[in-house]
This record gives sequence, C-alpha cells and structure tokens, in this order.
Amino acid sequence: MGGRLTDNATIFDYGLRLTDTCWNTYERTATGLGPEVFGFVGPDGNRTGKVSPTEDDLAFYKKNGFYSYNDTMWAYYDLRPEVLESNFYAWRATGDIKYQKRARAALSSIEKYCKTDGGYVGIDDVRLVKQESYINQTETFLFAEVLKYLYLTFTDPQNINLDEWVINTEAHPLIAPPLLDTYALTRWVGPIEPFRLRAVRAAVTMARSASYLNTLAWIVAIILLGTSWRLRHRVLKEE
Repeated sequence: MGGRLTDNATIFDYGLRLTDTCWNTYERTATGLGPEVFGFVGPDGNRTGKVSPTEDDLAFYKKNGFYSYNDTMWAYYDLRPEVLESNFYAWRATGDIKYQKRARAALSSIEKYCKTDGGYVGIDDVRLVKQESYINQTETFLFAEVLKYLYLTFTDPQNINLDEWVINTEAHPLIAPPLLDTYALTRWVGPIEPFRLRAVRAAVTMARSASYLNTLAWIVAIILLGTSWRLRHRVLKEE
C-alpha cells in the first residue's frame, strides 16, 4: 500500500514478492497451511533459527525454498491471518485473480484440516495430512481477521474501498483521512533519547553475536528508531 500511495514501483513490487514468499510456505506443505516458523539458508550457508535442520529438512529446502523446523513445536498453524491479509491487499492492488485462487485454496485447507465437531481449531503440524492432535482452542482472530479478509477478497472492491478506509492491525476498518496531493520526506526531528539509543545498540549487539537473532534484533532496532525519530510529511504544491 505504501508503494501505491507514493507511486514507488520498487516498494510495490517488493511487497508483492514478499507476499509470494509467504504464500509459498502455505502452498508447499502437505496441508496447504503455513507453519508458525520456517527457515531459510542464506547465500553464505548460514541458517535462520536456533533449531538445526535435518537432512530431510534441507532436502525440502532445496526443492521448495524454505524448510519447517524438525522440532514440531514450530510447525503448527493456529489460524493466523497475516498471509491471507497480505493476499487480500495484493488482490486489491493488482486485480490479479491468482490471489483469489490462493484465498480459495487456503479456505479449503482450513475447512479440511481445522474443522472439528466443536468448531475450528489450530493443527499441530502442517506437514502431516493426518493430525495426531489439535490445538484445543479457537483464536478470536479467526473471526475478526481470517474470515474477514477471505470475504473481502471475493466481495466487490467498493466494499471497504481502500481509498476511503484504513484497516488497522486487528482488521477494524476506519475512515481514512483525505489524501494529500503529494507525499515527501522533510527532515528528522528530535534526538534519540538515551534509553532508546542503548536499546538500539543492545539489539545490534545481539544481531552480531547470535545468528538466529539477526532478523528479530534488526526489526527491533528499526522499530525503536522509528518511534524515536518522528518523520514529518508535507504537501508540496506548485505556486
């Protein structure tokens, strides 16, 4: 959405590629649902995560581009919405029906593997067609987010038009403020508070000292920087 708002093709295309990567973790599993955590092998051979992959995991990686941890405690699916949320935005942004096909496939998998006599629950291992046990609870975001984004993927785009509405992190639609004529960065204002600076340095230190924390630490650092420095925008108008 940021790429469309700023007319930045690089950001826009990157967002679509990330969405494809996330969907791949669904499409390539036995159940058609994505694991809670998955790993990559970097160009330098380093692996993400603290659980070492087995030979079977690495063989799966070579074929599919990611691997699920051999420790089954991370291979579960508990009805999370994020991939379907991204898929919805990709559909609205492009109109490409492949995103509707993906949504339909995910819904079929949820119906097939997560439905029980008492409702819908998470599954312990997305790699197994036959589950030995289930996660004995139904997350509220199944109703608030998963079903909402699936519905919106197939309904008229004018229903919660994204030019008029903003959907927050819990999928509540809010009326959006009017668009500005132009969006441009102005300047950074305000110093970094000492405690935030220490937190950023600590995050960077963790990233350098433990490879499996790289992604998390750098994300934390970026978030802290973002909350410390306010980025102002101004409208650029021709006089």
